[in-house]
Amino acid sequence: YSGFGYWTTLGPDAPYRKEGMLGGGETAMVNLAMALGRRGHDVTVVADVTEEGRHASVNWVQWESEEERPDWQAAPCDVFIGCDQPTILANAQNARLRILDTQNNHFKISHVASYVDLVVARSRWHAEILAEYDATIRPDQCVVMPNGVDDSRFKGPARERNPKRLFYSS
Repeated sequence: YSGFGYWTTLGPDAPYRKEGMLGGGETAMVNLAMALGRRGHDVTVVADVTEEGRHASVNWVQWESEEERPDWQAAPCDVFIGCDQPTILANAQNARLRILDTQNNHFKISHVASYVDLVVARSRWHAEILAEYDATIRPDQCVVMPNGVDDSRFKGPARERNPKRLFYSS
């Protein structure tokens, strides 16, 4: 599950569309879902999707708001990853492993702590901040996984570098 489309709708082409934007975590999630699907895993992405159905070896399921839906449960699966939305893990009671993948610093999971097996942080600092903010997030429960970069998206010859130029991206 990925938080509803505050970037753009998700789907196999989302990281490569010219319109809209997609963050690093969302790009990594789409690419990971498709890579696991190509390896034969049964992968479902629940998000604000471009088109429901099975595309690029992944099942894409529409969920366009942050509202809880207690009437819906994910199909039994080995791993269920909730991106930036702790409450969705309550909908994954049939999963063997439930992971909260977070990029934000201020999550409270106490209301769904029994459904959270692992919390993915972007750095050791991030894991410490998460544990400080919510005591139900144990330090041993956090794993560090930085955002990935798909270097095939950067094509063309290298430009001459200006040593006085600074670029910042968040």
